[in-house]
Amino acid sequence: MTEPTTYHKIAGPFRRAPELNTVDVGNWVNPTVELLADSPIWVATEKIDGTNVRLIWDGHNLSYNGRSNNADLHKDLRAKLDSYWNRIGVEELMEETFGESEVILVGEGYGAGIQKGGGNYSPTKEFVGYDVIVNGKYLSFDNSRQVFDTLRIPALPAAVHGFDLLEIIDMVANGVYSQFGSRDFFAEGLVATTILPLTDNNGQRVIVKVKHDDLYLHDELV
Repeated sequence: MTEPTTYHKIAGPFRRAPELNTVDVGNWVNPTVELLADSPIWVATEKIDGTNVRLIWDGHNLSYNGRSNNADLHKDLRAKLDSYWNRIGVEELMEETFGESEVILVGEGYGAGIQKGGGNYSPTKEFVGYDVIVNGKYLSFDNSRQVFDTLRIPALPAAVHGFDLLEIIDMVANGVYSQFGSRDFFAEGLVATTILPLTDNNGQRVIVKVKHDDLYLHDELV
């Protein structure tokens, strides 16, 4: 079995503007994203400002780690992960469902003490999932949610489903309220991907992060 997949970086839809504190709207990073932007095939979830976590089934054993295999996860977050991933019956369920396939459940550790403003999300350290990778391939949004539901592990719901990317960008520019904590603060942004997994001409996953702070200065978007 190879080393479990590390989670990819996610680019924004537009390149940085010369002044760097915002983006050059319309100057797309990825031509495939630009081509698909006005098609109602996108699903988006809240972008959480936390720490990346991978729950790993290597075909024989359960483990977990951060974005890299030497990430240092806080002990309170590890205790939360243990309560989901290392409880009785999970290993047997993964073996019954996936056999010796490599499975990575990707999510975010969040809460007080994780990133600046983490306490807005929760006073305690928590975990929420958003992606499932099986043998290096990403499951669809709906199929990944079925996996999280079966394992009784919380997962990010869709903020929007079946929208076009241009609508999602406008929503983020105007401000989308977070689904966490008191729900009285704007989310950092949304992460949008296609409802069914697609790749670009370089074989990379079609996915973008749309951040409020990058967009709200643009009069044409608000």
